[in-house]
Amino acid sequence: MHVIVAAGIADQNQCFNGPAQQADWRVRDVGHVVVGELGSNFGPCLTLFAPGYSMTFASGDDDSAMVVQSGTSFAAPLVAGTIAAYVTMHGNQSPAQMKTLLLRNAVTRAGIRDLDGSPDNLLQAPILAVSEVQ
Repeated sequence: MHVIVAAGIADQNQCFNGPAQQADWRVRDVGHVVVGELGSNFGPCLTLFAPGYSMTFASGDDDSAMVVQSGTSFAAPLVAGTIAAYVTMHGNQSPAQMKTLLLRNAVTRAGIRDLDGSPDNLLQAPILAVSEVQ
């Protein structure tokens, strides 16, 4: 089972606060790219960053409306979707193998600001052809 944990937006070291304290080898803790006033938690307990600022989603209140939200809870589903794509391409892997696959394909030295010990890894999802999904 692959578990993704949102880092939170308290602008503090995730190693000492929140879900990362409880994390074991099955958990991938994810922050969002720090932009503007909204600060992702940080620290060496994070695995990688994913987009999570000004994300546009379908509204749960109206079938034809869209909402714009920001935060690590919006970055985490992108990581989950990327894992689903990798499972489609490579079959299911152990959590440790999946973490390796995510990191091997991440953009390294992505230039994320204010790392404070965080890994400079940015999620990069594979592009799947329709024939690969069927």
